[in-house]
Amino acid sequence: MKSAEEALRRLRKKGLRVTPQRMALAKALEGDTRHPVAEEVYQRIASIMPTISRATVYKGLETLCNVGELQELKVAGDAVRYDPKTEAHSHCRCRKCGGLFDISFCLPEKLPERVGDDFGVEGAETILHGICKRCREEPNA
Repeated sequence: MKSAEEALRRLRKKGLRVTPQRMALAKALEGDTRHPVAEEVYQRIASIMPTISRATVYKGLETLCNVGELQELKVAGDAVRYDPKTEAHSHCRCRKCGGLFDISFCLPEKLPERVGDDFGVEGAETILHGICKRCREEPNA
């Protein structure tokens, strides 16, 4: 998601309504690099819109994913996270603090061609596992 306004414009273009809840959701995620889980997004929005339901937030996240404004990240052993950065990139996951960080590395573009005709590749995710710099520099790490 490049900007909340752009995401809302794309919703309108696809014939979807831009509700106050969807506006709040797009604004809450704009520029977020922490890859929040749905509950974090809900808490963030509920602090400014106390009557919003979890179901509305979950449905809104699903809608933004469906129109390509948000990316769902499924990391083994972790809740689904959401990434507003939808252009090709990969992630590093810290096994100590659980942080998920963007990196510019991504799989080679020719990889789907190498898979061949037996499988129609629709996307790929790369998650590198290790310990982030902050955790490595902590005493008793």
